Amino acid sequence: SGVWCYRYSVALTYLGRYEQALQYARQGTRSDPEYPWGWLQLSRISYHCKQREEAMAAARRGLELVPGDYEFTTQIREMWDSPAWSATISTRRPTVNAPISIA
Repeated sequence: SGVWCYRYSVALTYLGRYEQALQYARQGTRSDPEYPWGWLQLSRISYHCKQREEAMAAARRGLELVPGDYEFTTQIREMWDSPAWSATISTRRPTVNAPISIA
């Protein structure tokens, strides 16, 4: 199930098995595309594995499922503000469904 793949991917991430975690995150979003936290994990692990476009697409998909969610808006903002983002992606700044507040 998508929830199981999400949890396993998170566990693999904590163990430092990033490529395997990425595979399970992808599998989880395929098996349960309506589970938003699978998209968050896919975004995080994709970004870690330098799959920047996949990371942003996953975060945006999750934000579609949970509009205005803090975790997704923060993920998008942190990716965009990262020096790694501007060095690898040449796109316009992404927009989100809700205003992003800076704490």
